[in-house]
Amino acid sequence: MKKPRSYWLILFLVLAVLPLLAGMIFALLYSIGLVGVLGKGFTLEHWGNVLGDGEAFVSIGYSLLLGVLSIGISGGMALWLVVQYPKRLSTGWPGLARFLPLCIPPIAAGFFSFQYLGRSGWLSRTALNLGLISDQQQFPELIQDEYSIGIILTHVMLALPFFLLLIGSLYNRLGVPVLLLQAQSLGASTSIARRKIAMPVLLKAAFPTFVLYTLFVTGAYEIPLLLGRQSPQMVSVLTVRYLRHYDLQLIPQAYI
Repeated sequence: MKKPRSYWLILFLVLAVLPLLAGMIFALLYSIGLVGVLGKGFTLEHWGNVLGDGEAFVSIGYSLLLGVLSIGISGGMALWLVVQYPKRLSTGWPGLARFLPLCIPPIAAGFFSFQYLGRSGWLSRTALNLGLISDQQQFPELIQDEYSIGIILTHVMLALPFFLLLIGSLYNRLGVPVLLLQAQSLGASTSIARRKIAMPVLLKAAFPTFVLYTLFVTGAYEIPLLLGRQSPQMVSVLTVRYLRHYDLQLIPQAYI
């Protein structure tokens, strides 16, 4: 006998929602001085410090920008590849290769990029041995760089296979091949049918996942910690820096 659906909802609330809610309440109470080692009563001083210092806003904006760029690139590439090559991506070695990056945790991906993309990494040494550059310092800086190229490339590497699987599944489940055949039977060319019908249908279905993954990348920690600059820092790295700082006054700001 199947358990009522309400039991599963209660289990989800207890295991997933309540711990998150409790953490948010604790963070709020800590930020206004009601709990914690510095808690001496209600105060908005810590909020005033955060709102008056532009570092937090720059960090949030910077994190959102990297999240949007990473997911925009990987999602756009996955959408185009699935629409252009729906059969090739689901069979043979391309079908198997989609799963391999999903086995790599973010911290391992960060170390991988650090070893390959740095000026002392594999790519720079290969370029030097091939005579493309005369000195390793001529190799472009791809990690801890001004434009966060290493962070974006690493997140694209991790997200692209996931979106290939997601959009590939939606391609068949939503009956996109049938829609394309119908459009072509009415006189539309293959390219127009793909651009005007397949891509909008798939994008609409995958858009909520794009948004959630963007939030995930915005709050990522390991990759920006290894590959990012000291300033600006992504919001997760900035938060942990405040938490571990010797100045205890920064801990409430970290919870904010």
